[in-house]
Parts: sequence; structure tokens; C-alpha cells
Amino acid sequence: MIPNSQDNPIYLNSDSDEEDEDVVEVEQEHDAMSFKKIAKYIIDPDTVEEFIYEGHFIDALQKARQHKKFLTCFIYSTDNKNSLNYCTEVFTNTIILTTLHESKSFIFWLGNMNNAAHMQSLYNMANRNPAIKTIIPENMNDLPYTATMCYNNQSVTLLDVIKGCQDMEVVYLQLLNCIQMYASMLNETKRAPPSDVMSDDKEHTTIRRQQDALFEASLLEDQKRQAAKAEEEEQRRQEAILDQLKQQQQQEKAIEMEKSAESIRETFNNRVIDKEHAVQVRFRLPSGKTTQSSFHIHDEVKWLFHYIFAFEKLPLNSFMFVSNFPRKEIHFAQHHTRLSDAFPSAKQLSLFVER
Repeated sequence: MIPNSQDNPIYLNSDSDEEDEDVVEVEQEHDAMSFKKIAKYIIDPDTVEEFIYEGHFIDALQKARQHKKFLTCFIYSTDNKNSLNYCTEVFTNTIILTTLHESKSFIFWLGNMNNAAHMQSLYNMANRNPAIKTIIPENMNDLPYTATMCYNNQSVTLLDVIKGCQDMEVVYLQLLNCIQMYASMLNETKRAPPSDVMSDDKEHTTIRRQQDALFEASLLEDQKRQAAKAEEEEQRRQEAILDQLKQQQQQEKAIEMEKSAESIRETFNNRVIDKEHAVQVRFRLPSGKTTQSSFHIHDEVKWLFHYIFAFEKLPLNSFMFVSNFPRKEIHFAQHHTRLSDAFPSAKQLSLFVER
């Protein structure tokens, strides 16, 4: 019987405060790096990097293929305590970890469902390979999933899948079966008749080239997707910055306009115009509202525009004045024209404000 982690615990040196901190860190991280830290206390620390892979699924699969090893994936979630406890139990079980490591048949990859970056290439591969799709759980409560596969004959072959938490003896026996399968594959290669070696080598070379071409195409497609995603995110970031700058400029412009309008209102409120030279102007706004004020006969028409801008908050250059009898249009470009020249002898005016 294979002991569980509770029966076969891994203790770090309690005399060292630094190592105690490592234990806390491992318990908090729950990622490939933290499981590596556990494994280093059981097997040769120098070989852990080759035994447990962290990163993207497609890179782990490529590494397993290059070294002619099985890839065993542990699919878990940091939001699922059962799957976390299961992975910890596997990687603290001395018998399982030592046996699998010494067999030199496996590379382990830990896929955290909460790590979108590392899982993306697994999702991409699942879209092209129905077998891979079966190791992606539809329900997070079904975790953990343990799947062993190999890259063979231009495709990924799924050898074994363990769904949910299992007793360590079951896990050990199923992985041991993969070790025996790996040994059989090696023996069959060694027993190949000499007369067939040349033809087999050519066939294997052709298959390997085809595998490489397909894999490189798949890898290139994943890289293009990742590059496009990064470019899209960068574009959204730049657009957000531009929107923020635009809003800031609009706010600053609004503040400046309000300061200018306040100054104009103060000027109007302090003006004193004698009746002899006063012209009473009544304005009808686009909203239907009416307002009026007195102007000096020799004022430039810009004073009329400034009045509407300051008291009715209509931007300059956004409207014109129109008189009915006779019909006449006054645009802001004519702001230097005097009232006496635009409306000779007028003492009262009625002007429409049109946009």
C-alpha cells in the first residue's frame, strides 16, 4: 500500500527560520514553483527543473517530445481546495515522486485553471485535438484531473486520465503502468531487425519532420494569437490614455471658458451707458428663451457675442444673429463691425440667435 502524505510527511529543517519561511510560502503560492520547492526535499534538487515544468502547456509538450518522455498534467485550481490538497499529496509522497523520477519517463506540468496565460495554449490544442479536450473539466468541482500523454505519429496520444481525487495507491499503479508501457516502447525499438533499420530510420525521419512541421505551425499560430492579443491590449491601453488626456483637456478648456465668461459678466455688470447712446437689444435664443441688455451705439458687435457667451454659455463661433426687418445676418467674423454701422439709427433691436 502506498502511504498518503499524512502517513509519510515531508518535514523541513525546523532549526532554520529561512526554511520555515519557505514552508509558509509554499502553502500560500500553490503553483509550479511552490511544488518544485517541495520536490527538492525528496529528489535530487539539480534534476527538479527537468522533472517539473512551469510555463505554457505547448512548451511542456514540446519538451516532453524532444526528450522522448511522457507528459503528465495535473489540472487543478487555486479556488478548489480538494485539487490543491491532491497535488500537494502527490508531491509530498516520497514513494510516488522517487519512483517516477528514477524511471526517467515523465515530465510533469501543473495547469492552474486560474492562470489564463499558461492555460491558453492547452485550450488552443484542445480545439484541434478531441483527446486533449477531454482533460479540460467542464465543472470546476470535478477537479483535479491527472492526464498522461505522449506526442506520437504526428498527434498527441492520451494514455491515461484520472478524474477527481484518488487514493495514492491508485495514482501510483496507474502511473507505474505508464512506466511499463514506456519500457515496452524502448524494447520494441531495440529489437527491430537490422534489415529494417535503414527503412525504419527513413520512415521515422519523415514522420519526425512532419511532426516538427505540424508542431511548428501550431506553435506559430499560438504565438500569433498571443501577439495579436498583446497588440490589442496595448491599443486599448493607448486609447484609454488618449481618452483620459482628451477629458483632461476638455476639463481644462471648460475651466478657462468659465473664467473668461466670469470676467465678461463682471464687465457687463459694471458698465454704465447713457440713454442718449444706448441701444436696447432683445435676443431670442434657439430654446425659445428671451433675454435683453443695453449696448453702446458705438460698441463692436463682438459685445453681443460676448454677452450670449457669458450669460447663456453658448461657445463663440457656434451661433450668429439674424434680424427680420430688414433680414440681416451677423456672423462672428464680423465682430469688429460697430452697431451704428450694422444697424444705423437703431435704438431698439430684436435679434434671433441661430446656431
